[in-house]
Amino acid sequence: MKKTLRTLAVIIPILGISVWIAQGPNLGWTKTQIEVQKVDDITGIEYSEYEDRITFGVELPVLSLGLSALLFGGSFLLKKKS
Repeated sequence: MKKTLRTLAVIIPILGISVWIAQGPNLGWTKTQIEVQKVDDITGIEYSEYEDRITFGVELPVLSLGLSALLFGGSFLLKKKS
């Protein structure tokens, strides 16, 4: 059980940080809508539209590191098998 918890403590932050970086690291909070600048064809005026898309913020790597620390610390609370 200790080995499983410690293995998860290594895998979880790697996955969390990898997903965050692969998506494009966002140093703000998680967003569910992204602002997209568009230009009107007729008038040439720029305007903003919002596209529904999730962009993970700094919570993802921070939470994955926190969960990893809890799992790793919890592995020391388990007793050895005799």
